[in-house]
Amino acid sequence: MCSSDLDEGYDIEYRLLLLFTKQDQPSAISAMIDYMEVTGTKSIKAAIEGERTLGGAAGDVQVNLNSGVGNITWGGIVYISTEFKITVYGG
Repeated sequence: MCSSDLDEGYDIEYRLLLLFTKQDQPSAISAMIDYMEVTGTKSIKAAIEGERTLGGAAGDVQVNLNSGVGNITWGGIVYISTEFKITVYGG
């Protein structure tokens, strides 16, 4: 976001990927769950939606989707991952 604010009616969708090492799959999944929760100190959704205007730069922000636990290859390494889709609304 830049300090010029989003124009009203102009929305941006972001894709946030959260990657965890796959060396120990059960512990990586356990660690990831806290970030996927709707509430809590590690919740991605709660952190993003806790500042609905992103410091006044947007009209609103919403975490629309969490994909659940999956795998993604990044830089030739397979990670345990989850994806969030976030919409930032102008205004």
